[in-house]
Amino acid sequence: MSLACRGACLFLTQSYNYDGCGQNLLLCCESSIFVQSYALCISYCDATAKLSAWDYVKKSCGLVSCASMPGYEKIYGAALEASVNETSILKSQQLSSPVRISQEIFDLTKDVYINEQRTITVAVRISVALIFFWIFLGTIALAWRRNAIRTLKKRSLPTFFEVWIQRRLITPSLFKSQHYEPLMIYKFPLGILPLRWEAMVCTIYMTLNFIAIFASLPIVHSSDGVISITSQRCLFIAKRSGVIAVAMIIPTIQFAGRNTTVSRLTGWDLETIKVFHKSAARICFADSLIHTFAISFYLLMQGGYSQLTQTVVYMEPNFFGVIAFIVFGIIILQSLYVFRRLFFEIFHLAHLILAIIFIVCVYVHVSQFSSHKFMIIVAIIVVADFAMRMIRILFGSLSRKAILKTNASVTNILVKPLANFTCKPGLYAYLYVLRFNFWQSHPFSVVEARDNTCTFIAKSKNGMTAKLYRYVVDNNNKAQARIWIEGPYGCSYPLELYDQVLLLSGGAGITASISYALHLTRLGLKKKISLHWVVRTIEQIHWIQEQLEDIKSYPFIDIDIYISKYLAERVSILTDESCLNNDAASISTCITASMDNRDDHCNRSMEHCNALDIKASNATLTADNIIFHYQKPEIEKVVWQTVMNAPDGASLAVFTCGPSGLVDQARSTVVDCLTTNRLRLDYYETAYS
Repeated sequence: MSLACRGACLFLTQSYNYDGCGQNLLLCCESSIFVQSYALCISYCDATAKLSAWDYVKKSCGLVSCASMPGYEKIYGAALEASVNETSILKSQQLSSPVRISQEIFDLTKDVYINEQRTITVAVRISVALIFFWIFLGTIALAWRRNAIRTLKKRSLPTFFEVWIQRRLITPSLFKSQHYEPLMIYKFPLGILPLRWEAMVCTIYMTLNFIAIFASLPIVHSSDGVISITSQRCLFIAKRSGVIAVAMIIPTIQFAGRNTTVSRLTGWDLETIKVFHKSAARICFADSLIHTFAISFYLLMQGGYSQLTQTVVYMEPNFFGVIAFIVFGIIILQSLYVFRRLFFEIFHLAHLILAIIFIVCVYVHVSQFSSHKFMIIVAIIVVADFAMRMIRILFGSLSRKAILKTNASVTNILVKPLANFTCKPGLYAYLYVLRFNFWQSHPFSVVEARDNTCTFIAKSKNGMTAKLYRYVVDNNNKAQARIWIEGPYGCSYPLELYDQVLLLSGGAGITASISYALHLTRLGLKKKISLHWVVRTIEQIHWIQEQLEDIKSYPFIDIDIYISKYLAERVSILTDESCLNNDAASISTCITASMDNRDDHCNRSMEHCNALDIKASNATLTADNIIFHYQKPEIEKVVWQTVMNAPDGASLAVFTCGPSGLVDQARSTVVDCLTTNRLRLDYYETAYS
């Protein structure tokens, strides 16, 4: 009641002309006529509400001339003698006497402000419910994951319902097979499509959000002569959308933080976390947009452009709200897929700086409202995430230098952390190269962590990876650099629980697959493992040559390597007698085969080259259980054959990591294979879009 009394009297008294002060309370405080009119209005309130409303004005006017105003009773008595009735003057007329508002008008206006406070209270409760939506979703994912692990350990088959859920909701992409392959319109990349279940979750969340903003507005129809119905709608929508927008910053920041426990508990990969982060941020921006337009229309209808300008420019919290909205718009614009893809390092740094500015401005904007509690939670999340990152770095590698060496367009990074660095397969860590842009970090999969030495592979592209590669080359492939490790992060999939494992990799995606292969072979379990790796050139096999040497002796693993580019390389290898006779002592014998006669072979007749291609497809090279193919793989055929050859009642895991085309094709094929429950078939992937 106190807030409603104060709000109604401020609204009614400030609607008159006190030297043009409008809705700016500090300017109105300079007018004794305004103070007297306000004193007359709050006389309709009960004793507690009247005292609270008067103390608010005295506190707000503490920096202007009327700060030393006499007590309420004295001002009220003087105002009552000199007052004029509201019906005898125009609102645009310059006042020389205080205005006496009628009891009826006050009661109607107070009802509107009571409903405003109820709207804010309801909005806070709705916001909490929307936050718990994500908690509820995570609980379902956690229960699903634990049930899957439990059935794997019991070696029981999934039910038809579970297979249907996997085939129709969890595994498939939104449309057809396209997921990581960017959606293109006139050769312009718009972004990647979410999975079907991700799209469904985001749609439900967005629908609930907008229903909460626009449904069941508490309009006071009898007050149309004081505050129009349209103005009330704008006011209530502005209040609801504003509170909900502030609350939606919590899931946005939670999904953006590196130390989120969501991934470890639910099994969601990095891309799923990013989808939810972007969706929460865009819905939050939509709420902010609704709030901005609704409150602007309300102010324009109540006092025109001058009132809008005074409210925004001369009231500091509102001014910071405008800055926050503009910064948020820039964040949404610069996070578009095309900008992230072309200028990732610039995007990442700008994204971080703008996010900090946005959070500070929002906190100032809502500091006088109940929604500021949400910003306190946001601040706690940000500080906790930063503290955890610093702790991870401190227990990582602060003083030891990493050993660097180049290898066929990649840089092998070997770091010895100060503390014991234990890392499960499939996880990744952020590396800070202090020599180049020490304030930036990049994620890299941990190839292996053995003897307290972590091995990473950084493919040379742009930015830091290119600088690092050139630095090592300039130092004759014998370089060291101070590198910090932050991690590990991510979710490690329980592939060791399956009877068979199919690992599909492309290019640098082998870093995740080889970590699982090393883990499974070192466990010594009698599990059938198939590793398929697609590379462009034969030299790229050197990236993980040591790891291949480690796993090739495992009797239950088959390794297929596909070399997809350069006919000359295929010719050189195929004509190497040691490889043709399968006499190679190790993998390196074949992959370092002489390339001196490349041009000579390529200048031969086309018939000879075609014959070699046929020979390459039918009689592949082998070194123990490693088979080389000189063509692109048929991913669909590989997956189908693996599924069909699996015995009834078995469990099969398909894991992919690589280019978007390979990952999308593998996912689509697994969906097609999910037609029966004769075996358990699960799909996992790691891809960085």
